[in-house]
Amino acid sequence: MDNKQKIKDDLEKIGVYIEFANNEQNISIQKIEAYEMEHEIAIARRAGSQLYYVSYMFKFNKKETCPGSYDVLGLFWDSDRLSYDNYSTSETKYVDLRDITNKKKGTLVFNVFDKNIEVGKYYYATVVLAPKVVDGNWYEVGAKYTHTFTTTQTTISLSNKIDYGGSGVVSGSIGYTVTINQIEQMWEKAADNAFKY
Repeated sequence: MDNKQKIKDDLEKIGVYIEFANNEQNISIQKIEAYEMEHEIAIARRAGSQLYYVSYMFKFNKKETCPGSYDVLGLFWDSDRLSYDNYSTSETKYVDLRDITNKKKGTLVFNVFDKNIEVGKYYYATVVLAPKVVDGNWYEVGAKYTHTFTTTQTTISLSNKIDYGGSGVVSGSIGYTVTINQIEQMWEKAADNAFKY
């Protein structure tokens, strides 16, 4: 049984039923290549609750050998139709909240400490959302993962910068760009999903 199936089984024991969407993309890049990372957005709701748990789940199929600055993960939702309630992550040594200032604009940003990631194990960041508008239409959610790396081992400490602006992965959210150091490279992957209330 893989880690994802265990999460599904554990959630079902407490009345949360989850279905996973497959959003793999094959993109060829250096070091850990984008296709060596699997990712998807799963959406769950407890029976009798109006809160939705939107989880971005990912795993690396290869060990990071030359990590750059922290990887960046953004979760997006339509802030005109959904309101933020809470968030949760894998253990904070793997994924931790980086910026919550745009939660009313449909965006949360997390750090991913890729040097700590274990090959083949799923990690997650979850945002808990409540519908503001119930009209029978789809609620869109999305995620963007930015992986940073160097092409050689380095002992210097690296950091990246985030600038907000423009549209996010889904309408009703604010976007961001990641600025990295000169010795770093990066690739990005996105995923989306939708649900009805």
